[in-house]
Amino acid sequence: MQFQSDVTGIPVDVADVAEMTSLGAAYLAGMTAGLWRDDEEIMTLRKSGGLFEPQWSKSKRDDLYARWTEAVERSREWVHPS
Repeated sequence: MQFQSDVTGIPVDVADVAEMTSLGAAYLAGMTAGLWRDDEEIMTLRKSGGLFEPQWSKSKRDDLYARWTEAVERSREWVHPS
């Protein structure tokens, strides 16, 4: 997650639960059953598992993005259709 934070330049808050798909399904089932009124009520149940803060400078992020876009452009000509 540190990499995602560095690349985007924004903090990434990781949930405390590893299996978010199952938890999301459980929350939706609970909303349907009337255990919770809405998304806002469910958000009060969420616990943070950690916060990753960006550590790269804007100039480093911009430089790496420029190099990545160049690599993508070069790869477009890699394979020629038959």
